[in-house]
Amino acid sequence: KKEFKVKVDIRTFASRGLVFYVARENQADFASIQLLKGLVQFKFDNGKGQVVINSTVAVNDGEWHTLQITRNRRNGILTVDGRDRQKGKSPEGATILDVTKDFYLGGVPEAYTIRKIGGYTHSMEMCVRMLEIMDEVRDLATPAERVDVGGCFERVTAGSYFSGTGYAVLSDSYYVGQDMEVVFEFRTNQREA
Repeated sequence: KKEFKVKVDIRTFASRGLVFYVARENQADFASIQLLKGLVQFKFDNGKGQVVINSTVAVNDGEWHTLQITRNRRNGILTVDGRDRQKGKSPEGATILDVTKDFYLGGVPEAYTIRKIGGYTHSMEMCVRMLEIMDEVRDLATPAERVDVGGCFERVTAGSYFSGTGYAVLSDSYYVGQDMEVVFEFRTNQREA
């Protein structure tokens, strides 16, 4: 298509990760939104060279932010919260973004290798409350497929969330002597864990 528009509301504390990715089967054409050091990065390629557009404001503060990307022919625009508006232009020669693969929100399957957007292709802790593609609001409750996706929390605080299947290794060479004291805060709605 000559025009491609995506609008998404996210809330996160993460500093890097993939918000969305869509591509042609051979990945020659693609579009993505990523976070890098908390800043939003919109990338697209019409098949003649990649365009990278960066926001100037960070969005990893735990508050809701609206990210909007528009690509019309060779011109791309990234807007954050309706005020931080950045532009970029792709090389001459191609004006159509030919994407035919799945639209991935929040990450891609482990077996899928993204080749052109850099190292931040993994999922991140993020809440999405609205997704609009080409001015059509999408139902996030009934996607074509979902893997390890849960509901958003009404109130977000800094920390780590464990859904019941995860864990964290804090140190891979920790040694305990005669005494040990562990202090931490947690909250849960489970009776046993």
